[in-house]
Amino acid sequence: GKTRLTRKVGQLARERRWTVLRGRAHPAEGMVPYAPLADALLPLLRDLNRATLSALTPGSDAVLCTMFPALGPAAKTLDVGVAAPGEARARLYWQFAGFLGRLAAHRPLLMVLEDLDFADRASLELLEFVGRQARDAPLVILAEYSGTDPKRLEWIRVPEQRLVAQGIGRVFELEPLSLDSVSQLIRHAFDLGTGASERLSRAVYTWSRGNPFFLAGTLRDLVERGVLQTDGTRWTLGPLDDIRLPHSVRDAVLSWTQALSEPAREVARTLAIVGREASYEILQSVTGAADGDLADALDELVRHQLVQESQSRWSLSYAFRNPFLRETLRSELSLAARRALHARVGRALEAYYGEARDDHADELAYHLG
Repeated sequence: GKTRLTRKVGQLARERRWTVLRGRAHPAEGMVPYAPLADALLPLLRDLNRATLSALTPGSDAVLCTMFPALGPAAKTLDVGVAAPGEARARLYWQFAGFLGRLAAHRPLLMVLEDLDFADRASLELLEFVGRQARDAPLVILAEYSGTDPKRLEWIRVPEQRLVAQGIGRVFELEPLSLDSVSQLIRHAFDLGTGASERLSRAVYTWSRGNPFFLAGTLRDLVERGVLQTDGTRWTLGPLDDIRLPHSVRDAVLSWTQALSEPAREVARTLAIVGREASYEILQSVTGAADGDLADALDELVRHQLVQESQSRWSLSYAFRNPFLRETLRSELSLAARRALHARVGRALEAYYGEARDDHADELAYHLG
């Protein structure tokens, strides 16, 4: 996944005697200016004395203390009281870009920033500015994000696209792992026999669809429950007929759905009950929603990367991107709510299929049985 990739890049950079800084944007700090940059830089800056800080920020050592108050009071205060609108921020950006350039001139610098989905807008604007102004410095900024929140994704995409257009930035999209890649990973991580390794690979791939986060969560859960065990020299694999929803995955999925509107959540819950896939017409029949309302809700689910849309010759179909997404939403419903939804879905499908309902007897029995 993204974290494994950035850690490998950091390891290679250290082997080449680069300075490697790592920071993370945290959900609770989404409104704190420059929080991910502070997370990356503070461990380094705290080890520098005031003279070194002043040398790295000639003219005013207050820039770093202004951006990162945890460093303490500045020896020299930025004069923002008489600055024209935007002038103080421009001065701060210029000085920060110069600081990073001088730091990188001493030793090439790699700054890894994780989970930019939760970064504040000031940090994203500053990163774009640094990218333009320090483009000739031995400096690489490696930023990663998931893009599950459309609003924050737009904040990221605007500076990203401008940097790419200028030939400064590059975008690397990580695709899900293939079954072969999952098999290779499991063979490397667990000393299982060929048969057990293939059985485990197929099972976790079916559940995770190659998503590294879901894959790691599933394997970790199997180890914690003793389905995967080791005696210190060799691993053994127990029955795989009870792969559960790991708490880490469930919590992550629920955090993604919190950003949805109530109509989108209702359509998602309905889709989770209908089955693995449903056409637009079936969802409309089951939900009773007007065309525009249903289209808006489905568009929201697609933009949040929870549901994928496919088109056949005659219809649009919708399915969850991953079985874990469906199972999480199902698990959040009480048994009574789940039973009521199944009944509603069954009656709606019976009416929708009409005279052809006998051809869908198994599907109707699943909901009404």
